[in-house]
Amino acid sequence: MLKHADRIGNDTGEWARMMLKNRGIPGTRVLNGLLQISSKHSCSAMNTACRKALESGAFHLHELKHIIESQTVCEQPSFPFMKEHPLIRPVTEYENITQSKEAFYA
Repeated sequence: MLKHADRIGNDTGEWARMMLKNRGIPGTRVLNGLLQISSKHSCSAMNTACRKALESGAFHLHELKHIIESQTVCEQPSFPFMKEHPLIRPVTEYENITQSKEAFYA
C-alpha cells in the first residue's frame, strides 16, 4: 500500500508513512481509505492535500478529506457578470412591463 501511495506522489507517500508512524497498526485502515479516495481525485490534489496535512500534523482521514474538499471549492472558476448581451433584454424593458401592469391593475 505504501508503494501505491508513493506512485500518487512524494507528499502522499510521506503522509502515509508519517500517519503509520503516528497511528501504528490501526493506521492501515486509514491507508486503505487514502488509496480509495485517491481514485476520486487527481494526483496533484492528493499531493497538495497531503502536504498541507503534514504541515498541520493531521493524520486522520476525515481531516485529509476536509482539506481536499476545501481545495476543490477554491479551484472553482469564476466568470464575469455580463450586463449586456443580445439575448438579454435591457432592464428598462422589464421596468416598462411592470409599470404598464401596475397601470392596468390600478
